[in-house]
Formats: sequence, structure tokens, C-alpha cells
Amino acid sequence: MKVLAFVGSPRKKGNTAILADTFLEGASSAGAEVKKFSSPIIPSTSAGVGFRKCILKPGFRCGTFRDDMDMILKEMVSSDLMLFASPYYCASYTAIMARFLERCLPLWEVEVVGELGTMNAFRFINTPLKGKKAVIGLVQDLKTLLPLNLRSRRFVRISAIPI
Repeated sequence: MKVLAFVGSPRKKGNTAILADTFLEGASSAGAEVKKFSSPIIPSTSAGVGFRKCILKPGFRCGTFRDDMDMILKEMVSSDLMLFASPYYCASYTAIMARFLERCLPLWEVEVVGELGTMNAFRFINTPLKGKKAVIGLVQDLKTLLPLNLRSRRFVRISAIPI
């Protein structure tokens, strides 16, 4: 089993990194191959550049940008489980995580079949992540502990969702 963690936090040793490291440590002790991608490794691009062009390119790459994302997309396709961990800012994940998720668009090869902006605008041709498992970990530093029996760390929630 191959487990990946994507950390969308600007702090290298913050609560989100602790969550991801603990998660990967448990997976590793169960015999899984683990790999962690932190925000300095997760590529970003200049502001104002859209990623819609990437979605129509075949394969696991964006034809617009040449960076580490080509390798990260291949790792995602070959993984069995992915953790997306982010601090919980203003009722959402960070801009770092949002930018990363936008860069994952090449994994959804689609055909335009309807009116853009509607739910039926696209037909998925190739979805290599279908059937893989994902965990979303949102971390918030609370003043009072939540009843999660995690006395040394303050996690908001961890939920498993199918892709």
C-alpha cells in the first residue's frame, strides 16, 4: 500500500505537520510505503494564471507549466490513500491547499458536452483517481480541547471520503 500526505501549511513544524507525520507514522508501522509533500515542495505559479488549460490535456500533466507537479500527479495516480492536511483558516483550507488542488486538474480529463457553468457541462473521460481513498485533515488551534482523546494535539476533524 502506498500512502501520500499533502500538507498545505506555511509552517513546517506546525500542528498540520504533526497531524500528517502522525498519520504517516501509523501507516508506515502498518507496512505502507509513505511519502509527504509539504507546501515548499508543492509547486505554485504566479497569481492570476488560470489552470483551465491543463484540464483538457491528455495524460497526467499540464501542458502549460513545467515543474514538480508532473511527478506529484504520477505519485497520486499510483497511490492507494492520500491525506490532504491543511490549517483551518476562515472556515476553509489554506490558499496553499487551494492552489495545489487546482493544479490537480490534469487528473480529470473531460469533454465539454453542455453549457459551461452548469453541473452537466462536462463528461469525465478519464479519472485515474476514481476508487482511491482520501482523508481530509483540517487543523485549528483551539483554546479548549475537543473530546477526541488527543490531549497533546488539537485537531478539528479527520474524515475519510471515497474519490
